[in-house]
Amino acid sequence: MTAPLSLLNGPQFQAVTHPGGPLLVLAGAGTGKTRVLAHRLAWLLDHGVPPDELLLLTFSRRAAQDMLRRAALVSGQSFAKVEGGTFHAVASRILRKHGWHVGIKSNFVVISCADAESIIQQVRPFCSVKGRQPNARQILSVLSASVSKSIHPAAAAAEKYPKFFEFADFFNETAQAYAEYKAAHNYLDYDDLLLGWLRLLATGKISGQFQHVLVDEYQDVNYLQADIVRLLVAGHGNLTAVGDEAQGIYSFRGAEISNILNFEQTFSGAAVIRLEQNYRSKQPVLDFANAVIDKGLFTALPGRRLPIIYSSPDELTEARWVFARIRELLASGIPPAEIAVLAAASDTLKPLELELNGIPYEKRGGLKLTDTLHVRDLLAYFRVLANPRDTLAWSVILQHIDHVGPKTAAKVIESLLRHDDPLAALKFFHPAPAWRSGHFDLVRLIRECSSRRPSEIFELVMAYYEPLLRRRHPDHADHRRIIADLYRLQPWAASSSSVRVFVEDMLLEPEPSTDSSAPILSTVHSAKGLEFRTVFVVGLVETRFPRSCSTAAQLDEQRRLFYVAVTRAREQLFLTWPAIICNPDRTPCMAVMSPFLRCIKGQLCRHFDYALFQQTARYVGGSDCGQWSQVPQPASD
Repeated sequence: MTAPLSLLNGPQFQAVTHPGGPLLVLAGAGTGKTRVLAHRLAWLLDHGVPPDELLLLTFSRRAAQDMLRRAALVSGQSFAKVEGGTFHAVASRILRKHGWHVGIKSNFVVISCADAESIIQQVRPFCSVKGRQPNARQILSVLSASVSKSIHPAAAAAEKYPKFFEFADFFNETAQAYAEYKAAHNYLDYDDLLLGWLRLLATGKISGQFQHVLVDEYQDVNYLQADIVRLLVAGHGNLTAVGDEAQGIYSFRGAEISNILNFEQTFSGAAVIRLEQNYRSKQPVLDFANAVIDKGLFTALPGRRLPIIYSSPDELTEARWVFARIRELLASGIPPAEIAVLAAASDTLKPLELELNGIPYEKRGGLKLTDTLHVRDLLAYFRVLANPRDTLAWSVILQHIDHVGPKTAAKVIESLLRHDDPLAALKFFHPAPAWRSGHFDLVRLIRECSSRRPSEIFELVMAYYEPLLRRRHPDHADHRRIIADLYRLQPWAASSSSVRVFVEDMLLEPEPSTDSSAPILSTVHSAKGLEFRTVFVVGLVETRFPRSCSTAAQLDEQRRLFYVAVTRAREQLFLTWPAIICNPDRTPCMAVMSPFLRCIKGQLCRHFDYALFQQTARYVGGSDCGQWSQVPQPASD
């Protein structure tokens, strides 16, 4: 492995060849953390660590697969036996093998957040307190926080939603009812997977299973995940954690940045190595990023093109200006997928969506694909095939039949679950005349899906489900968009070894990604980990970016979010803000430039304002390129 190691810079080499014990690699944006983890895996294997004693924990399956693939290329050895994946996916696999030690049956069913909210709606007690009451999503957020922080539900509620202080007993009762429902139906939610793994580790039954643990994006772990990591390495301390405190932006998911900040206190004698040489962006972009959060990033890549800040009179003009720039970039030959427009929130992108009427684009962020109604509907068919006693999935597919509502579905489910094989029992259920035809079609579908591969089942279910979609969404554009969403799942079905594996992949892994051939409109959260040749960051005004923050910690996280947005750019960075924005009620109001822009020194960027572009509204018609070229341009690379 001598030759591959020679390609590493000094700090990367130190991290890869660290002899053992706890190691924290503080990897700034674009400094090669994936390279370090891949080479570290290969180095450990080359130095005698058995592959089944290596554990790689990431926040996406794609990241784990990429690192293992690159490690195999470096070492020339197979990494098939290395356990790698997301915390939840690894927890699921381990609990299926060893969960019986802590009372978890191997045939448990993993439920999504949407499933969990549905259960909360069913089991929540009657609340006699007047005024606004917590909804299912807020309740679930409180219960999740209580698990991840190991505190009482009432205490978690007081911390997250102080306005619901009088609901302490309500949260406690709901937590108990929710736990009892899951236990009765053999369901585990995402927090249960982590909690079950932690309890299993605490028993000592699988201690020493992994001799080296590598964790990516350590700034994003929550308290529960940090406790799991601590127990995994308790016997030997061989932990390699890679992360960047400047990119900690997921507190709303429970991530706790103190885990990386306190790493040296948690793991005594830990070594800390900083990666600062950037291999992604040109130096002007890095200078701008260092002005946001100083990470000392530098690069050997040549480039002099300064970031551009553009101020517009309103959101419509801002959108038209960005649209005009995108058209110019495309005309100059830049691939569409190398252009991204980022915002703090999905709603900020709406004006631009209206303007992009002549350019196809891909929208990312907002509701996850796997949480959309149509994807949940499709997965329900796979879920009953994987586990015929999944009552939530039965309820969904039965109510797809005309003239079957919640009450009828509940009666059918009760009848089916009296039998050892609910799928076979469906054939002998006697439906009412009004839905006899629908019953027959469902029985036929289940029979045809029997013993089929996931890819074949996908085609059968789509043929069954698409007519229902046409009735629900007669608008051709809506129908086409939904069908396109559903077919994004097809490659995953084709690569899955079983129906159960396909279902768990959809529930436990981030949503399927596609190699886009269009410009990307995305929230910053959804763009983390990605890079683009040209990046626009829009809506940079107070109350939006940063949003209204009540604490210094929230403002710090918003600054980190801005830092992440800026460091997605390789060559060109545009930052825009409108002087007038619309309130949620659509009334206009004056806006103020984001303080994240106000603090940037003039020599680090170029400021253009609307006075230079009074004809912007007419540029969109196609004559804008000439006008834009008359403006003094930054030095070209």
